[in-house]
Amino acid sequence: MMFLEYIDELYRKECKEFGIPLKPKVPFKCFIPVEPQNWEAVSNFLILKQEKSKLFILDGKQRAYLSDIQIVDTILSMDKEDQRWFLAQFVKIYKGEFVPFSFKIQSETFEGKGMCRYPQKKSLIIFTDSNIDINDFIFLINFIIYKDLCWSEKIEVPDFYRRTLCKYITLIDYYSLNHMRSEPFLKSIGYPLEKRRPVDTERKNVFFMQTETFDISLYE
Repeated sequence: MMFLEYIDELYRKECKEFGIPLKPKVPFKCFIPVEPQNWEAVSNFLILKQEKSKLFILDGKQRAYLSDIQIVDTILSMDKEDQRWFLAQFVKIYKGEFVPFSFKIQSETFEGKGMCRYPQKKSLIIFTDSNIDINDFIFLINFIIYKDLCWSEKIEVPDFYRRTLCKYITLIDYYSLNHMRSEPFLKSIGYPLEKRRPVDTERKNVFFMQTETFDISLYE
């Protein structure tokens, strides 16, 4: 069973247990622990399942959800060497060069596809001022990418997962590494380049729907 379907099944069971009708939809939150396997994770992780699924990273009693822009901002706060490292990994998985990782949800273990672990021990600060391990940050990114991969299969749109990667690659590149390389593409999709930093906007889910003109070979 695909892990998205497994999460949906757990959600339906929770709704049934608490007498929540599935139709019509009633706002209901279901929290599902996720355990990285063979990862030596420092943090704990929790899926918030409603109509969609979001992965939270736990720091003590604090639950932090990172949007795509917050992930980009976190990488932009790193030194140039680490920015280039993340950019190189995103380019690899955009091209289908995945590294396997695994995680457990209740009694089921799932084999995912993502990027490799960071080669050394390091911590970083996210927007909530939480200090987390860099490989826990990578696990969170891998979960997002793998979720998009599974959704690509479900809706039969093979390139769907690449839209998120295109966002990561071009925004990290434009705002820090080589703005001339990514500027033509970002202009072509109407991204608000007048902003000094990447921003979430009302049209955030629209910009990167049009990725036909994106050329990954520019980043190799």
